[in-house]
Order: sequence, then C-alpha cells, then structure tokens
Amino acid sequence: MKKSARKRRACSGLSALMAGAVLQKRVPVLSATWSSSSTFVQSSSRSIATPIRSLPSHLSLRVAPAPRERTAMRANGALSSPLFLASVAGLATGTIVVLLNDFVHLLQDFLLELPGLAVLAPVISAFFVSLLLLLRGQKGLSGSSDLASLKASGGAPPQDRSEAPLRALAAGLTLAGGNSLGPEGPSVEIGANVAASLSEYQNQETESERALRQNLLAAGCASGIAAGFNAPVAGLFFSLESIQSNCAPEDARAKGPPMQLLAAVLAATVSQLGLGSSPAVDLDFFGWVPTRSLWELPVFMSLGFLCGTAAFMLRSTRQVAKGAFDCLEAWGAPRFTFPVLAAAVVAVVSFYGNIGEVLYKGFENVNLILKEVDGSRQPPAAFAGDPLTHLFLLIVAKIFLTAVCQSSGQVGGLFAPALFIGACLGGLVGRSLRDFLWPFALWLPELSIFKSEGPFVFSVPATYAIVGMAACLGSICNVPLTAVVLLLELAGGKDYGVVLPTVAAVGTVLPKRDPNVLSSLSMRLLR
Repeated sequence: MKKSARKRRACSGLSALMAGAVLQKRVPVLSATWSSSSTFVQSSSRSIATPIRSLPSHLSLRVAPAPRERTAMRANGALSSPLFLASVAGLATGTIVVLLNDFVHLLQDFLLELPGLAVLAPVISAFFVSLLLLLRGQKGLSGSSDLASLKASGGAPPQDRSEAPLRALAAGLTLAGGNSLGPEGPSVEIGANVAASLSEYQNQETESERALRQNLLAAGCASGIAAGFNAPVAGLFFSLESIQSNCAPEDARAKGPPMQLLAAVLAATVSQLGLGSSPAVDLDFFGWVPTRSLWELPVFMSLGFLCGTAAFMLRSTRQVAKGAFDCLEAWGAPRFTFPVLAAAVVAVVSFYGNIGEVLYKGFENVNLILKEVDGSRQPPAAFAGDPLTHLFLLIVAKIFLTAVCQSSGQVGGLFAPALFIGACLGGLVGRSLRDFLWPFALWLPELSIFKSEGPFVFSVPATYAIVGMAACLGSICNVPLTAVVLLLELAGGKDYGVVLPTVAAVGTVLPKRDPNVLSSLSMRLLR
C-alpha cells in the first residue's frame, strides 16, 4: 500500500509537469503562479482555471511571453538602447548643422551681392529675426529649448516644440548678415534638442534612467561641437566639462563617455562629408620648441591673464548693453526691434571704422588675422600698414559688438567671437614682442628673434595667436580643457609642442572657475 501511494504521488507530480508543458506550448500564456494547493494559469484570450497539484519547492515553472510580445520587447529594447540613441543623435545633429551652415553661406552670398546694400546686410538679416520675435509675442525665442533650460530640466523634451526650429532659423538669419556672434552655440542647442526629443524613448521613473537621459543630452551637445568644428574629441571634452559636471559619477563612468564619443564621431563624419575635412585654421608655420623656448612660459602666462581680462570686459560690456536695452524698453521701445538696432550698430562700426573683419564670415576672418600676424597680409590702407593699431581696434570693437548683439535678442554663440578676440590679442602680443625685442638681440646674441636657431628662440607671432585663441575661449566660454583640445584639432595637429604654453596660458584663468567642476571631471576621466 505504501509503495502504491508513493507511486501515485510521483505520477501526480509528473502529470502536473506535463500539463504545464502542454499549456505553455499550446496556449499563449502570459503568467503562471504556483501556490501550495493549486495554480491558475492566465491566458491572453481567456482565463483557464487549471488546478495543478503542488510540486516540490525546488521545482519551478518559468513561462515565456508570447512571440508577438517577445518581438515588441526586442524592438523597444533596441530603440531605447543608449548607444543606438546616441548614434541617432549624432547623425541627426550632424545633418542639421550641415544644413544650417549651407543656409548661412547661401544667404550671406545673396546679401553681399545686393547692389549697394551689402553694407546693410546685418540690418536686413536682423529685420527677419525681429519679425520672428514679433510673431512669437510673449513667448520669445527662449525659455524651454535653450541649453540652460534643457540642463535645468535634466534633458526632458521642451514643452514648446516649435521654439527649437525657430531658434535655429533665427541663428541662421543672424549669422548670414555677419552680426558679431557664432554658429557653435546654435549647433550645441540643435544637438541638445535632438537628444531631448530622443529621450522620450527612455523611462523617466528610475534614477538610472534619468541619468541615461542626462547622458543623452551630453551626447547631443558633444555632437553639436563635433559637427560645428569637425572636432570630435573636443566635443567629448565639452560635454564632460559643461553638461556632466554634476551627473552621478556611476552612470557617467559606465555609459556617458561612450555615448558622447560615438555621437561626436558620427556627427563629425557627417560634417566632413557635407563641409569638407580640411583644417579650419590655415597656418603655414607655428610651433614651440621646449628645449629652446622654455623662457617664454611666463610670457604665455601673462597672455593668459590678458585673455582673462578680455573675458571680464566682455561680461561687463554685456551687462551694460543689457541695461541699455532695458532702459529703451522702459521708455516704450518694443523689444522685438532690438535686433535691428544692434545690427545697425554693427553696420556703422564695421563700415566707418574700416574693420570689416568684425563681421561673421566663418573662419575666414580668423585666418585673415593669423596671416596679418604672420606678416603675409598687410592691414587695411586706413591703418597705414600698422598691424598693432589695427589688431587693438579689432579687439575693442569685437568685444563691444558681441556684447551688443547678444544682449539685443539675436541668436548665436560665443565660440567664434572668443576665437577671434584671442587671435587678435595673441597676435598683438606676439607682434609687439617681435617688433620691440630686436634691440635686446644686439647685446644678447643668444636670443634668436627672426630665425629658429640658437639657445633662446623666440616663437613666431602666430604661435601667440594660437595660444591666445585657446586662452580666450577657455575664459569666455568657461571650458578650459575643451579649448586646449579644440585648438589642436582646428590646427590639424601640426605641432603638439604648443600644448605646454597653451596649458600655461589657459591655466592662468582657472582660479576664476568653479574647482568642483574640474575635480568632478578629473575623477570621471581617471575612473
């Protein structure tokens, strides 16, 4: 009797297993729950109450989802993959930045070819920016899609979906007229908005998913810099410095940098296909020899101090300009007219001051300044061949016009103005040293000013211009490491010896930056 009872219990357990297998094979089961007495299996089409005798505790039944559900889960998992979203962000950002660049240059060529109206190109383009502001009314062109708002929201999609395209259009109109701003800020915002739109595929409920959304925002910003400058490594450093300085280090170390680097490389690739791959900075020769030019390091540090002073002047002038526009608004002037007023100031200063170089024309004006610093180009005839006066006037005018344009409501970035100011300031220092140090060479034969031989070699003025560009960019835009890497990529990596003086100049303005940002970045890179 006992043997037959044990045999019946074993057969009952085996029957339960077979019944579960049959149900799993023939019925699209969603879930199965075992209890001590019986189990009820829920079907996708109907409920099947199938009592099954209890199994031993070490046995369990794991029921797989239906085939359609498995396909949907795989599709959702692929679409929400961090690397996939970063790839889409990089490709989309690179494409939009190329289209924006083409739009700016086509419209700029059209405005400059207008008979007798080329001088008014800044005003004509700013008129359409004012028209956009008028049509937007109280909404304006900022508030939800600008970079500061996206960072504050943690990378969530903007509430007003029409704001981002209109800001990109306003940036194209602003730059096409030559107003004193740059395209890199709009490029970063384009990448950030693309990433914010893609973040809808992420679940926002958990802390890990919120960190992934922040990483995706950083990847979009990295792709904006990479596409705007054709500099993927600088894009990676920019995202680490400016976007992820306060992110959770665990998720940033695990998933952030790969996403940002992938997006930046893809965006730079699209930019190369659409805009070309030649270096943006055109220099025949520049460099720094540590073994024979080490004595120049204090000079480069002094240049960094001057660049920090220029950044302070730009911020102060911007506050004054903003106060002036606020006074005009208090007196009854409509705010949508301010872009036209700022453009009129740009047109008057550039035309009557004989300093057309302050107008935005891509990197063309920066390359003209570098050639003038190098001596291969003469300044305009109005300056009687004096490059020092010309460079000094360009610095003052560019700071003033950039502050006015940014405070008026025109849309653009500060990267291009910072590089221009740095090239002029560094070139001014380099040319001044070369032009006024030659008497010392009469009683100090070891000092070589016009040749690259001797124990003490003076670097060419173009080297000072390159270092000044990095120092001004780092101090004005608050991205010191990005500035160092970006200048190397812009110059095509011709001479890595210039890294030491560049770091010395940029490091001079670091005490004015929040030290927590750099410490967080250092920990993220080391881990």
